[in-house]
Amino acid sequence: MQIGRVIDFYLNLSPVSPTITVPREALYGTDRLYKIIDNRLHVVAVNVVGEQRSEDESGRLILRSDALNEGDRVLVTKFANAMEGLRVTDRRDGE
Repeated sequence: MQIGRVIDFYLNLSPVSPTITVPREALYGTDRLYKIIDNRLHVVAVNVVGEQRSEDESGRLILRSDALNEGDRVLVTKFANAMEGLRVTDRRDGE
């Protein structure tokens, strides 16, 4: 190995609680996502604490936020006009 050579280094660590993983498309800016409550968007501040990679090289972000709970729905698609209070339809609702 050469001194000063850059290498990729990946670690497999135990899960940290309470965190969630989301696709990169769910993150807006560097520190927020949108939670869906009653079909309306609500801004949630998050901290990115890591990245999770799978065998197919698709990456997910590991986030931490006191405002997120198990079962919460979040906006995953990049939506240029996303803003607090905007009405949305969840595809899983069949509306």
